[in-house]
Amino acid sequence: MQIVASLAGTNLEVITVSADEAKKSSTSFPYIKTAKDEIIFEASAIAAHLARMNPNSGLSGVGAFQEASVNQWVAWAECSGAQVSNVVSGIQGKTVDAKRWNDQLGALKKTVMALNAHLKGKKWIVGDKPTIADVVAGVTLAPAFQLCFDSGFRKGHADLSAWF
Repeated sequence: MQIVASLAGTNLEVITVSADEAKKSSTSFPYIKTAKDEIIFEASAIAAHLARMNPNSGLSGVGAFQEASVNQWVAWAECSGAQVSNVVSGIQGKTVDAKRWNDQLGALKKTVMALNAHLKGKKWIVGDKPTIADVVAGVTLAPAFQLCFDSGFRKGHADLSAWF
């Protein structure tokens, strides 16, 4: 959230809690507390709130169509997160069947091909500057780029790789 806050021109006070403290809390993490003591949780909801707090940042897109497109790609990233987690967990030590893992990796690659096609000739997912769609999708796909997408895949998906 620090990335979105920085792009939105907002300062966030970051408080770190231990795993034990988090277990005792009735609040989901991450979360932000507003000046009115209202709590917003879930990363994409926090990002959207920060973007709305500074509309001149363009993080929500410019105009109704871009805002809808940003929301569409944030939802796409949220749905893709489970695929990324399934594939990455196999690399990080979770015992999985090799065929199942390969099938999951193939499904993830097929999913990100949609983003690669969308990015053809573009620098950003929506519009001419970064939006929360870029941040949320980038954070979601980072583990896959770090652990799963080899140089051959990256080379074959140049628009996606350049964006990342």
